[in-house]
Amino acid sequence: MTIYIKTMPRERYRAGLIHSTNSYNYSKSAGIENLADRSLFNLLFDISRTTDTGFGLLVAFAINAYHQRLSRQVLDAIAEGSPVDLLHNESAGAQASGRMVEAERLRAVLNVALRADLSAPTHTIACRFWEHLYETVRAEEFPDKPKRLKSFFVFKDEETAAWYRNTHNQGELVCKVELTQRRVAFEADMTILDDIDETKNYAEALPEIRRYWRQEMNEAPRIEVLIQGQVKLLGTL
Repeated sequence: MTIYIKTMPRERYRAGLIHSTNSYNYSKSAGIENLADRSLFNLLFDISRTTDTGFGLLVAFAINAYHQRLSRQVLDAIAEGSPVDLLHNESAGAQASGRMVEAERLRAVLNVALRADLSAPTHTIACRFWEHLYETVRAEEFPDKPKRLKSFFVFKDEETAAWYRNTHNQGELVCKVELTQRRVAFEADMTILDDIDETKNYAEALPEIRRYWRQEMNEAPRIEVLIQGQVKLLGTL
């Protein structure tokens, strides 16, 4: 069966090479193995769940805390024990969002962020954040579904593979592969997850992530298949 694996680091590619998800999978490709990152993301999920603060503001706060780029206004408020509207850290003159986060919880973020791996590019951190959220929902509500992080992501047709390369790829290869062993295959619509942007909070994102794991489809779906097994690399698009 010939399919298209959607992300393959260039250093991992060699025509004829065989990759197995037992030894190499999306978790290793995305670098999602840092326990401190998971602790930080769980904290951000909880804050978003209880305050309705958007994920983008929370992740930006953590990154700015790591790089010591928090505004004086925000630092003073935290020191005084006052709740903070995180939009004020993005722009001193920003209109209030109405989503206030208690100083104690932001101090916890400050402490955990310093131990996390937040020196990576922002898109890499975002990938780790979203994948941890998808996995958290899967583990809690859909434990019979396969782990994304232990899988290869493949497309069944060249048109979808080319679309992904042109709209999503960030320097990695889209490879034509032969499926030589399949233990698990799970089909879902990746556009459901694509539609969840950084402005969303936990309450807004959760129903859409559930739709993905229930294998529901948008009006114009793009089907990705989570494969656990073994593939042989044939060529690139």
